[in-house]
Amino acid sequence: MILIIGGAFQGKTALAEKLAEESKGPLILNVEERIREGLLAGRAAEELGDRLLSQAGPQGVLTAREIGCGIVPADAFERKWREATGRILCRLAEKADTVYRVTAGLPQKIKG
Repeated sequence: MILIIGGAFQGKTALAEKLAEESKGPLILNVEERIREGLLAGRAAEELGDRLLSQAGPQGVLTAREIGCGIVPADAFERKWREATGRILCRLAEKADTVYRVTAGLPQKIKG
């Protein structure tokens, strides 16, 4: 599994598409939004993490926008989403064979 993290509009999708084509695995974009949708539907964070791991499998490529930097949100749900996303991304990064951080279109391998 490959995890690609980075800020918004930094080139994660282009790298993910290339790597998913090479690995022939599923491409899962915007993990943070899937987590938001799951939490809004009443699912537990652990269940969402399990589901993402299952969907990705060993050949999957996932992207996630970094949302943990900056001001802590005043809204309780936004704080819950941010914390759940951070914890799930830690779990995904632990399980991933390779992790990239993309900034200004430049991928930096940080694991693997």
